[in-house]
Amino acid sequence: NSVSAIRIQDPLEKALPSSGRFAVAGPDGPIWFDASNPRFQQAWQQKIETHEQRLADCLRASGVFSATLSTVEDPATALRLLLGPGGRIG
Repeated sequence: NSVSAIRIQDPLEKALPSSGRFAVAGPDGPIWFDASNPRFQQAWQQKIETHEQRLADCLRASGVFSATLSTVEDPATALRLLLGPGGRIG
């Protein structure tokens, strides 16, 4: 048997907008951030890069093939293309 992982990713997970105030859902309600703050942008980008590297290392060490789908894609079409006629990724 083999294990595959399909990641669902929102564009905001990769790059924040360059300006404006935005809210994301938090455990106790919305958390607001100012996207025009360069220190916040830098900290966000560093956190994303670290997370992506750790996840890639974990999947690779476990022998898990992964693919990423974006929330901007039509899920049915994206899965059909990803899985192919055999219904498997990798």
